[in-house]
Amino acid sequence: METALAARGVAAAEVELTHLPANVSFSSGSPDHKGNLGQVEADALKAGKVDAIFAGGVFAQRLLATGEFKPIYELSADPELVLPINNSYPNTLTVSRQLAEEAPEIVVEYVKQTLLAAKWAQNHYPEVLELFTRQLHGTPGEVTTSLPINFHKHLAVNLSEQALLALEGQKRFLYDHGYLSKDFDLAKWADDRFLKAALAEIEQDA
Repeated sequence: METALAARGVAAAEVELTHLPANVSFSSGSPDHKGNLGQVEADALKAGKVDAIFAGGVFAQRLLATGEFKPIYELSADPELVLPINNSYPNTLTVSRQLAEEAPEIVVEYVKQTLLAAKWAQNHYPEVLELFTRQLHGTPGEVTTSLPINFHKHLAVNLSEQALLALEGQKRFLYDHGYLSKDFDLAKWADDRFLKAALAEIEQDA
């Protein structure tokens, strides 16, 4: 929400944030809880309790399909943004320091398998679409509309400058709002040893 406001020259202090009750189904962890994510906000918007909400992915497409809602700003359509950043993006692979130091081979193997899965996905779009449809609790049409074109070709984990900039933005938000007690150097925190080792093993096995 702050990213959208900033892009339009509006400070967060100029708007009133409305706190809504958590969705019981979502917080319970029931099998269909992901399908209900965002429903409380949508109901509040429809009832006139709030003026705008943030929605993404399949759920956003579902809201627009009803004809009752309209987008006023699309994060992914703004060329000035490095990447759309929200509470769940970018996805980050993390492990405990203890695991990294005591069993680095496990970390390397995990990263390796994610890379191999991403490589497989590049040439198996129908299967990837089926997996994402189940994971996102949507229809194939909703999934393809909500995700970038050829998303299945860009699933490999990486430590590119663009990815780190997106993560820096997320870290900055968490620090500014008190979720992180202290700031830290992201470049030093993002350890590339495991990714390099995993890539080397894949090349050796080829």
